[in-house]
Amino acid sequence: MLPLALILFTLGLVLLAFALRGRVAARGRFCRKCRFDLQGHGPDAAACPECGRELARPGSTRPVLRRSRPVVLTLGVLLFLAGTTLLAISATNNTARIFAALPDRVVLALHAVGVDAAFTEIATNRLDRTPALADRAWEGLILAALEHQSDDAQPWNPRHGEVLMRAFEQARMDPAQIDRYFANGFVSSVSFTQTLRHGADEIGFQVSQTSGPRLASLSGSNGLPHDGTDDVWQEFSVTAGGLRDPAFEVPLPVRGMTGLDIPGPVGGGMGSISSKIPLADLDWTGVEPGTELVFFVRYAVSMRRMSDGHVHHRAERTVEHPVRVLPSDAETVRADADPETVAAFRESPIIRITPLRILPKDQRTRTDQGWDIGEFGIITVDPPIALSGRIVAIHEGREHHIADFAMDAATGHGIRGRRWRTENPPEDAVLDAWLDAGRVTIELRPDPRPAERLPGVVRILGVPLRFENARVTADPIEHTQTSATLPEHTVGRPGPDHAED
Repeated sequence: MLPLALILFTLGLVLLAFALRGRVAARGRFCRKCRFDLQGHGPDAAACPECGRELARPGSTRPVLRRSRPVVLTLGVLLFLAGTTLLAISATNNTARIFAALPDRVVLALHAVGVDAAFTEIATNRLDRTPALADRAWEGLILAALEHQSDDAQPWNPRHGEVLMRAFEQARMDPAQIDRYFANGFVSSVSFTQTLRHGADEIGFQVSQTSGPRLASLSGSNGLPHDGTDDVWQEFSVTAGGLRDPAFEVPLPVRGMTGLDIPGPVGGGMGSISSKIPLADLDWTGVEPGTELVFFVRYAVSMRRMSDGHVHHRAERTVEHPVRVLPSDAETVRADADPETVAAFRESPIIRITPLRILPKDQRTRTDQGWDIGEFGIITVDPPIALSGRIVAIHEGREHHIADFAMDAATGHGIRGRRWRTENPPEDAVLDAWLDAGRVTIELRPDPRPAERLPGVVRILGVPLRFENARVTADPIEHTQTSATLPEHTVGRPGPDHAED
């Protein structure tokens, strides 16, 4: 604001001087005191006929007559006052307080001429205020913000992000503007594992979408974006995957819903789904170890309102990625028992599980993957290393495999629901005994194989994690979106063999 204040102040002074000097109205010989035209009175006249001023004195006459410029004078006064006011605001550090007291019309006008503090006042105080800004003002702010968002050459200004986020929440943007808003703001990608063993029966991939820097606002959404009616989630829809050469394609009816907030001062988020391309029908005979295969995934990402399924934005993409084929006996993921990493799991609640719910007998259904027996949730907070292995339940000396599990190291809070599906369910008496006891011990035992389909994972935690006395229940589980350790959670710690470094 200070540079603008100096410019207005200086320009006002120049215009004032120019206006006061005036323009030349006539040339000749005039009395300097009363401006009387002395033409026709001769050079020997002793005094001015109008005012009596002695004309023999030096400087008593002037050769031109000037008239003031009232329009220029008025403009100069206004610019001088504006510059003086802005200089005073800058000098007293009361910018925010003074702008907060100004009416909307004045603040918007100052914003239009480039006063930075006016834009800050609008973005921080005027977008949600009652009475609301005029519709015409909103239209101008939205158009300017979308233009700014589309211009990658300009550093992102989060005040424009605040305008767009508030406009979306208040349903002020039309469908085309909303589509443009999300298209410019979100960044999606696909990642594959970097290597693949020869003869593998599947390859893993992850479809991700990140709230990019050209979406960030001053405050952020602090959760899911809201469109004035309901929360908006993102939906991933994977339709196909395969190879370009040799030609190989399989349908992939993979869908998943994830949340994704609009980033503010504390950062944004990423939503993703992981899946795999089955390779059981791929002819490996013409593929040699060391070959680089180009895999592809065809998918779409939509921003969907949960209450009625309305789609605000949908983008379809096909992404290709090279993957190197290794010999069939190559190691692609290794187990790591680094003492410092193990100690981190002992000292912090990095991984927890919710109660294990055993489904009532009349709800245990048969699926293509076996019998649905139960469910539970896994909560992680900033795991320093990828986790991969077999999850088993232990009770009275007997063990039962519940699920395989794998997740990469990540910053932030994650919640994953797991189903207990098996071809060989335990006897009803065993499950009844678990429910009667109300507790079992659950253990995650390291195994690199589930992690082989996670992109970028080359090492996993190499020690077992035990969840002692995990709760067992037949009641439905309420999954809460929180990183806090709740009383019903059970924390995983390194097993007995790794109680100390």
